[in-house]
Amino acid sequence: MGARGGGATGGGGRLPHLEPCRSGRRARWSPRPGSRGWGGSTGDSAGGGPGDGAQTAGGARVWFCLRCRNGAPCRHGLGVAGGVRCHGAGRDGGRPAPTGVGAGEPERAIARGRRRVPRRGAPLGGGGVRDGPGSRAPDGLPRGAGLCLGGGALARLGPGGEGGGVTGDGPSPCCAVVVVHFGDPAVTLRCLAAIANDPSAVRREVVVVDNSATFPADRLGEGVRLVVPGRNLGFGAGVNAGVAFFREVLPETIVFMNHDVEIQPGFLGAAAAAVAVPGVGAAAGPLFLDGPEGPLWYAGGEVRLATGTVWQSRRPLDASRARDVGFLTGAAAAVRREAWRSIEGFDPAYFLYNEDLDLCLRLRRRGWRLRFAPGMRAVHYLGAATGSRRFSPLYLEQLASTRLRPFRPLAFRLYLALVHSGWVALRGAALAITGDQEGAAALLRGHRRALATITAGPR
Repeated sequence: MGARGGGATGGGGRLPHLEPCRSGRRARWSPRPGSRGWGGSTGDSAGGGPGDGAQTAGGARVWFCLRCRNGAPCRHGLGVAGGVRCHGAGRDGGRPAPTGVGAGEPERAIARGRRRVPRRGAPLGGGGVRDGPGSRAPDGLPRGAGLCLGGGALARLGPGGEGGGVTGDGPSPCCAVVVVHFGDPAVTLRCLAAIANDPSAVRREVVVVDNSATFPADRLGEGVRLVVPGRNLGFGAGVNAGVAFFREVLPETIVFMNHDVEIQPGFLGAAAAAVAVPGVGAAAGPLFLDGPEGPLWYAGGEVRLATGTVWQSRRPLDASRARDVGFLTGAAAAVRREAWRSIEGFDPAYFLYNEDLDLCLRLRRRGWRLRFAPGMRAVHYLGAATGSRRFSPLYLEQLASTRLRPFRPLAFRLYLALVHSGWVALRGAALAITGDQEGAAALLRGHRRALATITAGPR
């Protein structure tokens, strides 16, 4: 039924009502009214770790966080204990249910997977009312509301709607901004200056993850935190480390970007508005190369099923058109907090390249929409992070080595292996003819690694 540990039973020997956990790693169960355990604590059906607790008050069921105990302020980012279920999903702040086949995957992948059973935490509840982020908890607070660091105090963050900004009864929205640094500090300082100068009415908490241990801490701007992992984690794992810095006090909007990106005015406001739209899990906008008036590099993208590759629009007309897309570039993007937690962030198995494709496919499998937001304009000084431009040996090897991994099932990856083998042969021959022997060798090395790890699919 979509949850592990289904062997637990409630009163009368009946199976309990199972509700998937937002993190996807474990499931919690709650007995039906009148069964044994109603009004008491519930355990974790997967075993290990704290679960949710329940008490009865005038016939109504009140949830509280067992970590914080009833009546204490919840420290896990979901409001006051007794109002919103902490570490849970389903009716209170649950994510949308899966709505279809992930992009770039054959339909039989769903047929062979688990049976999709409608549940009360699906995108639309009774009467067409969305049951999830934007609805109200028993205590009147917005479901999914969290805590945001800003101005040295904790402030409640509420959801908003689509438009010029995020609206709500509380203070202005807040974004967690993660910048992954590598190499030249001057490039990262330019990125941080653009973040600080964005006039959007959005509070921002900025974290720099220093993958090369070269960023001077004394040059950080006011309120900017520095995380030094001690080794090069790569981009995806670096973003994970930056998000982990916030622990449970994670803002509703998570923005991440390469350090060689310079966002344009209004980017953060457009990002917060885009991911606040019900059902939207992530968003990105137009990306220009080497300057605001440079060539358009990204204006939305799709995943091509036949070849297992990504197509990116570079048409100016598409850059001004808000719409749902199948692929978002990871150079500068935003993710909704609930969506991020539902897939547990980036897969650290990707060191460089294709981690954004994997993220998009996993979000879509979870039922989240990907949104292209024209207001999220940014400039990408391509190659500043790796010291070279596109089609360098590093680019060719890293891209080829993880090209198969984002897709499922294994049979589909085997098909793509045949397709990519032909492409590698043709591309390698073309590189060798033009005198780029190093590039041809790097492409072949990357493809060999992809074939050697073909059994490893998406998590």
